[in-house]
Amino acid sequence: MQSVYAPGLTGLAQGPSMHAATALDRLAAIAHDLWRDRMERAGWTRGQRYEPRAKHHDALLPFDQLDARDQERALLGIRALDCFEQLAEAIDYQRGPDREFTLDDMREGLPVVHNDPGGPTPLAPGEPGRIVEWKADAGRLSAICVRWADGSTSEHHPAAGELRRLEDE
Repeated sequence: MQSVYAPGLTGLAQGPSMHAATALDRLAAIAHDLWRDRMERAGWTRGQRYEPRAKHHDALLPFDQLDARDQERALLGIRALDCFEQLAEAIDYQRGPDREFTLDDMREGLPVVHNDPGGPTPLAPGEPGRIVEWKADAGRLSAICVRWADGSTSEHHPAAGELRRLEDE
């Protein structure tokens, strides 16, 4: 297979990364499988040659069985989408004190602060509170109750990002 330039993942001077070229092949195969599924749902079947009236198509077979010309067409289609950067940005492996809280993180007394210093308590920015309880819905953390230094409590929704860990423990 020839070299492929994947914008956003590698530089022109460096050429494509091995990961990008492998990903391009895999994406082309996945796109071809999706195309095959769509065609078969529309009533098309595999034929020795393309016959639109009979709904026969010679490319209705696994990607690795396509001839080199059709594989290259699939690769060109994926390259034209320029989707590498979007796919890479779709993944967020949260780490650090600002990551979203999960049920696995919950323990009574865990120190937290407001992510937004102008949050709902009249405390000084960054003044810590401690988790006193939490709620779960369908196995996912749905609310966190915090007792603040002044004795007040407030409820927070993890997905809103209102709280962060005082430090990554």
